[in-house]
Amino acid sequence: MRESLRRLLKTGGYGEREGKAGMGTLIFLLIVVAIIYVGIKIAPPWIRYYQVRNLFGVEATRANRITDQEILSDITRKLKEIKAPIDPQEVLIRREGNAIQISVTYEESVSFIGGRYEKTFTFSPLSSVSF
Repeated sequence: MRESLRRLLKTGGYGEREGKAGMGTLIFLLIVVAIIYVGIKIAPPWIRYYQVRNLFGVEATRANRITDQEILSDITRKLKEIKAPIDPQEVLIRREGNAIQISVTYEESVSFIGGRYEKTFTFSPLSSVSF
C-alpha cells in the first residue's frame, strides 16, 4: 500500500506520461494559434471600419455649422491619418432639408498564409443626422 502511494505521489497520478503532451493538447493549441492568427489579420480592417463610421457620425453632427466642402475636407484629412483605403471622391454627402447623410462603400482585402488565400471584406459605413 505504501509503495503504490509513493509511486502515485512521485508520478503525479499520471503514470509514465510525465512531461508528455497528448495529441488532444496539441490539436487544441493548434486551434488556439489559428484563431489568434486569423484575429490579428482581420482586426485592422474592422477597426478602420468603426473609425470611419465614427468619423462620419462626428462630421454629420457638425453639418449644421459647416459646409459640405468643409466636411469632405475634414473627412479626407482624417482618412489619410487612419490609412483607410477610401477614395475621398467616393464619399457621398447628401443634404435634404434639415438632415444629412454621409456614406461610402469600399473594399479591403486580407491575405492569409503568405498570400495563398485572400478574403475581401466590403464595408458600407453610413451616418444620418437630423438637425
